[in-house]
Formats: sequence, C-alpha cells, structure tokens
Amino acid sequence: MRIKTILAINNRNGLNALKILKAIDIFDIKYILLHPRNNIKYGDEILSEVPEKSTILNWEKSNRDDILKKVQTEELDFLLSVNFAYIFKKNFLECFKETFNLHTGYLPYNRGMHPNVWPIIDGTPAGVTLHTMDAEIDKGKIIYQEKVEVEEIDTGKTLYEKLENKSMDVLKIGLDGYYTEKIKPFIPEEEGTYHSHQDFVDLFEINLKKENHFIRKLMALSFSPYTNSYFIDKNNHKKYVELKIIEESEYILKYEKLILGETPRSYSNTKEKNWCNHIKNKIGTDSLEINNKDLKVELEFYLNNITKPDIDNLAKSLIDTLFKARKEGELATGVLIDEDDSIINILNIAKKKVNKGEEGCLIKIYEKSKKKLV
Repeated sequence: MRIKTILAINNRNGLNALKILKAIDIFDIKYILLHPRNNIKYGDEILSEVPEKSTILNWEKSNRDDILKKVQTEELDFLLSVNFAYIFKKNFLECFKETFNLHTGYLPYNRGMHPNVWPIIDGTPAGVTLHTMDAEIDKGKIIYQEKVEVEEIDTGKTLYEKLENKSMDVLKIGLDGYYTEKIKPFIPEEEGTYHSHQDFVDLFEINLKKENHFIRKLMALSFSPYTNSYFIDKNNHKKYVELKIIEESEYILKYEKLILGETPRSYSNTKEKNWCNHIKNKIGTDSLEINNKDLKVELEFYLNNITKPDIDNLAKSLIDTLFKARKEGELATGVLIDEDDSIINILNIAKKKVNKGEEGCLIKIYEKSKKKLV
C-alpha cells in the first residue's frame, strides 16, 4: 500500500525534497502545497518537477478552509513540510496519520526562525532535524538529526549553505530509518531555545554603549589598504577583519523615475516579467548599463493591500531588470549582487498605501560620490 502524501514545500530545500520523494516508490504524492503566489521561492523549478498526477495547491488565506475540507475528504496519510513558512493549526495536522517537518536547526535548540544565525551568536549547536509536528512550533518527536560544525569564520550565509547541504541527507536517512523501523523517534530531554523573526531584527542595530570597545577597536585598526585586525583560527591561521562604515551622504542621486500602472503580485508569473520589461523600456537601455559601480538603490512602492512578500518579490524582480546581475538563487532581498557575485550595495525599500488604480514604483539610483567627506 502506497502512502498518500501531501508535500508542503518552498525554496531550494523544498525542491530537493520533492525530487527525493518522487524517487521513493512508497510515496504517492497526491498534492503539492505551495506558499501563496506572491511569496513562492523556486516556484518554476518546483512546478517543473511535479508528478503528472499530483495537484498543486496554494496556501492563500482565501482558500485555506477549502484545502482543509479537501484533505479531510481525501484521508491522506502523510504530510511533509520543508521550508514551508506557515504554521499549520491543530485541526489541519489531525487530518494526517503522520506529520513530519524538516528543520534546519539542531532541535530542541533554535526552534523558530533563522536557525543559521543563533549558533554563531550564542554558541548553541547547529544542525538539521527531521521531526514530527504538533501544535507547537518545531516541537514533537525527533526522528533523525545531524550536527553541522560551526567554524570560526562562518557567517550567517555560509552556515545557511552548510545546513541546506546537510538537509537532504537527514531527510533520506530519517525517512528510511522510520519506515524500516530502524529508528525510534524520541522526545528530547532539554528545553532548548526558541527565536522569533523579531529576535533576529533586534540584532541589526549595533549599540555602541554596550559594544563600544569592540567596534571602536575595529574602527581604529581599519586603515585601507592595510589589514591590521585579525584572529587566529583552530588551524593557527590568521583571519583578517576589516570594518567599513558608509555614510548615506556619500551617495549622489544619479537617476530617479516614477513608473505608474498596475503592479504585479507574483514573482514568477508572466505578467510581472512584462511589467519589468515595461520599466526597462521606460527607463531606457543606456540607464541600465551601470554594473560594476558602487551604487545604492531606493525603491518606493505605491501598492494597494500591501504585504511584506509583495515588497520582497517586486524588489528582486526589479533588481533583475535594472541591473541584470542576478544568478539564480543568489540574490537576497536587501542587497544588490554584481556579476562577480560580490555585494556592492544596500537596497532600501519604502512603501506607501494608495488608492486603487494608482499603483507603481519610484526608483532612485545613487552612485557613490568621489568627493572626500570632511
């Protein structure tokens, strides 16, 4: 008897999980549950891997009750969640015989958001965990987990990549061990830790009163092109650190354009691509040939019923169009990545609510001034 399955997936990890379950014959993938259309990552790639007999569902607010009724009627066996950012209520989870989640944290530590950040901040263990789901976030029984080493030179990005690379090994070993009864799920004895997204945001501002000595020391020793500050890693090698402080006044406005018209909602649909081509044509090709310069971009969106994913997805797509420097999967909201994959600038995003029919985007492009600041 095959296991009637629904996959709740997003991003590259979700895509890879879909590929793995397709290759395991015991799983009959009835449904693929994706994020709302304005918040999907790797949507096109996931759609290209969906089995012919599987049905696509989007977790829109307007149809969640319908999805609940559907899964209740189908009597599905198994729910697997991978990189799915929405919390399932108890009545939804109870529709399945088994519910698993793949979490890029070493549970019970770093439940919740941004598990790639906290091991660097507080020294908690990093890793990937396959666990059962219940009404509490990232709790339930642990099926299988593996630790990932946090090195002295790891950043939030490098640790994220390590966790992602480890994820599919944990998923494959965990599923095999569970269904062959070689693995017995357990409840961890430790309470562990939990972090919300706001906890992550609270890290952004550096408090000079509390962290004055460290920051001032870096400031004093930063003297480009010389490299002075360093630490010794576990292999007794020096790793150099340099601090770069950029004043907003260092940039001068090079281009400003207000584009009005209905703004698309989805990052991956044809309508948005056409809209971005419209922006490209309006601005003109000459204005777009500005790669390999130190730039700052401000996007001020005028949207109806605005949401955070709207802003994120449109920012990504507009940066695609304006700078043509993005490689698939390498552009994070908030930064502009040049053709050599180096981060060259900060992306600032503002938003305003407007009346229906007045949607659009104000684009400002700044270039770093060559004038010396006093």
